[in-house]
Parts: sequence; C-alpha cells; structure tokens
Amino acid sequence: MYGTFTKNTDPVDNDELYFRDYLNEHPKVAKDYESLKLELWNKYEHDRDAYTDAKTDFICKWTAKARMVYSEKYCKIGIDRAH
Repeated sequence: MYGTFTKNTDPVDNDELYFRDYLNEHPKVAKDYESLKLELWNKYEHDRDAYTDAKTDFICKWTAKARMVYSEKYCKIGIDRAH
C-alpha cells in the first residue's frame, strides 16, 4: 500500500489521497513511480529539492487522472476517510 507522510487538514486539497488511491489500484503506475523514485534517488541523493522537483510531473499527471476517476471521493467536508 502506498501512502504519504503528510497530514492533510484541508478538505478541499486531497491530492495526496487521490494519488495514493490511484497507485493502490493501478499496480503498473505504482511500479513506474517506484522505479522513478529509485532512479531519482540515485541521481539526487544529496539534493532533496531536485529529487522532489523531478517527481512533480509524474505526480501531477497521475493525480489529475485520479481526480477524474475518483471525482466525488473526497469532495465532502467531514468525510470518513477510512472507507
């Protein structure tokens, strides 16, 4: 299972949740993300900002897709995120 390490307190901004859910349901994309992270870790081992920046296009692409697929999943305030 893929997750994030940030606490999301804004009910409107759930990109991390969309991205996580998409990775959990699409193993090929998750494997591609894993490969990208390993490649970037080797390239930017001592440059955290560059590592993060280099992942941005991939994350944005699949988060946008996830928002379309799960368009209603996190749009309600007070949602029970356990489901």
